[in-house]
Amino acid sequence: MLDQIVVIYCIFDEVSKTLNIKDDVQCKMSSAEVMTFAILSANLYGSDYRKTRLVALAHRYFPKILSHSQLVRRIHQIFWHCKWC
Repeated sequence: MLDQIVVIYCIFDEVSKTLNIKDDVQCKMSSAEVMTFAILSANLYGSDYRKTRLVALAHRYFPKILSHSQLVRRIHQIFWHCKWC
């Protein structure tokens, strides 16, 4: 499963570079990490962000992970940013 997460992250990292999605310097998680989290959540846990966050924390999939509310906000931010590109 870790291999799938790495592949998804690499794809989203390239997508964010192509769309010129710039992350703030103060962000804990990059946009590619947030998109990877969202896809991981949708594929494995039925978009249950709380459950996905707990599993990601336990397995240390991401070096730094946001709180539940911050993750939801970032996921919606990325959607709106990509919609207007």
